Amino acid sequence: MNQKLKQKAYQVLIDKIDVETFENELYQLVEKNELKSDSLLFDFVSIDFKSDNYEKEIFNLLKNSCSDDELLSFETYFLCLKLSNSEKESIILNLINALSKLYIEKGYEYDLLYEFYKLNDGIQSLDYDYYCLTEEQIISKARLFSEKVITKFNFYKENEDWDEFLNCIIEVEVDKREAIKPSHTLIKQNESLFSSTINLLKGMLGLR
Repeated sequence: MNQKLKQKAYQVLIDKIDVETFENELYQLVEKNELKSDSLLFDFVSIDFKSDNYEKEIFNLLKNSCSDDELLSFETYFLCLKLSNSEKESIILNLINALSKLYIEKGYEYDLLYEFYKLNDGIQSLDYDYYCLTEEQIISKARLFSEKVITKFNFYKENEDWDEFLNCIIEVEVDKREAIKPSHTLIKQNESLFSSTINLLKGMLGLR
C-alpha cells in the first residue's frame, strides 16, 4: 500500500493527477485499511490540502522515497515557483541565495543552478566598488530565469528526466538597458593615464 501511496503523491507533485483525485483515493484507502497514527497513510490524511503549503508537506513526506536527483529537482522547482510569485525584494534575494547554496552543496555540478550562483555573487558585490548589476537588475533576471526553470521542469517531468532537467542549458537574455558603471578607482586611473599622456606629448612638442 505504501508504494502505491507514494506513487500517487508523486503524481500530484508532477501534475499527473489533481489533488482532489488524490484526496479521494486517500479516503478510499482509509475505508479499506486500519488507520494507524504511525503510518504513512495517516501522515498524508493529516495534510490540509486546502492550504497553500500542501505541496511542500507532500514533498517532505516523500523525501525518504525519492532519488537524490528527484528531490533536488523538486526543491529547485518549488524555490523557483516561490521566487516567481513573490513580490517582496527581501524574500527574492533570500531565495536566490537558497538556490545558490544548492549549487554549492551539490558540488557545483548542476548547470541549471549556476545562474543563481552568479546572481547571488552579484548580490554580494552590491556593497563593493567594482563592476556589478544593480539590485533591481538582479531581481529581474532571477524572476525571468525562474520562470524558464519552471517551464523546463514541466517539460522534463513528463518522462521523469531529472538528470536532463538539472543539466539543461537555459539561455540567459542580456538586457541592453543594463548600465554597468566602472568603479571610481578605475575612472581616476584612466584620468591619470590620460593626463600623463597629454603632459608627455606637450614635453615632446616643447609646449611645457
